[in-house]
Amino acid sequence: MAPFFALKYAPPAMGKLMLGKGNYPNAEVKGQAYGSIVVVSSVASGYGGCWGVGYTMSCHAALGVVRAGVAVLKGEFEDGIVEW
Repeated sequence: MAPFFALKYAPPAMGKLMLGKGNYPNAEVKGQAYGSIVVVSSVASGYGGCWGVGYTMSCHAALGVVRAGVAVLKGEFEDGIVEW
């Protein structure tokens, strides 16, 4: 769920310009939109192994959500088909 929410809510927040610190006293004032979304997983997301089925499935799901989210954010998602 965390990768989904990161890809849903972070891009609009990264697109906002922050000209003053406002409610974030430790924040860096920025004049342009920027940011990175980091999703951490393990090698179990690429292939199965000695890990349990649930762990492998959740890691692979995180990888799939990130791949689909990146395609949507880049504008490569057309007609429900993404070419890898």
